Parts: sequence; structure tokens; C-alpha cells
Amino acid sequence: MQSSSLAASVIMATVYGYESAPKDDPFLDNADKAIILMTNAMFPGASIVNSLPLLRSFPSWFPGSQFHKAAEECRILTTEMLDMPYNYVKKKLVGVFFSVNKLVLYSKIYLFQAIGEATPCLVSELIEENERDGGSTDGEQTIKGLGATSFSGMWRRRASILKSND
Repeated sequence: MQSSSLAASVIMATVYGYESAPKDDPFLDNADKAIILMTNAMFPGASIVNSLPLLRSFPSWFPGSQFHKAAEECRILTTEMLDMPYNYVKKKLVGVFFSVNKLVLYSKIYLFQAIGEATPCLVSELIEENERDGGSTDGEQTIKGLGATSFSGMWRRRASILKSND
């Protein structure tokens, strides 16, 4: 388990510039819960809705529709898994945006100067690049997904290591 903590710490430091706590880390704990819930829900037979997709249209109060509650919990956890570390980096990047009009081309160039205390990391650099390119929502979603994928890939590796130690 210690090697998996180290792997998680390295990934969080590289991707988010975040120093994770050895125990009870909010980012890691949330991601673990989300990944476990998603993984368990995907197995064939894990939920009746996997076999009978028609049940998705039934209201949540309908008998046998407990999967609605699990799906909502999973949605909340995965959204937090994407947003929490991203917002941590974004808050650390207190930036000043200003535009310069180029008279010849009549176009604006957006300049971003980070004046915050963010540790240089993959996500901070991608945020700065996205802001220089106009700050698109699609760009933000891509950056969030990249970070979550990095962590969930480590989690999958950790699960296989733990399983092989049994």
C-alpha cells in the first residue's frame, strides 16, 4: 500500500502540483470512491439495469430502481474528481489577463501572466495555454479529463498490484 501512496503522490505532484497527505487526503479519497463505484457498476450483472436498459426510464422511487441512487452518487463523485484538483490549481494561479490590440491585423492577442503561488505542473501550464488561446470551456474539460485519467490509470495499476499480492 505504501508504494501506491507514493505513486499517487508523484502523479498528484506532477499533474496538479499538489502535495498529497499520506492519509485522509480529500482528492485521493474522493477519486478512490468514484473509481470503485464506477468499476463495480460496470461488471455484468452488477446492476439489473445493465441487463435491462429499459429500467433507466423508470422513476427512482420505483421498486428495484436503487441503481438511480448509485448512478447519482457516481455522477457527483466523478464530477468532484474532475473539478476539485483542477480548481485547486486554478485558484493557485491568480492571474492577470489583459489584451493588446494589434493595429495592423485588427486582432487581439491575449496575454496571461501568472502571479499566484501555483507550483509548476502539467495542469497549470495547460490552463495558461488555454487562457492564452481564449479560455475555451472545451479546453477546460479536456484538461480536467487529462488529470483524472492520469490518476485513474495509477489506481488501476495499484489495484492490479494489490490483487497480485493476495
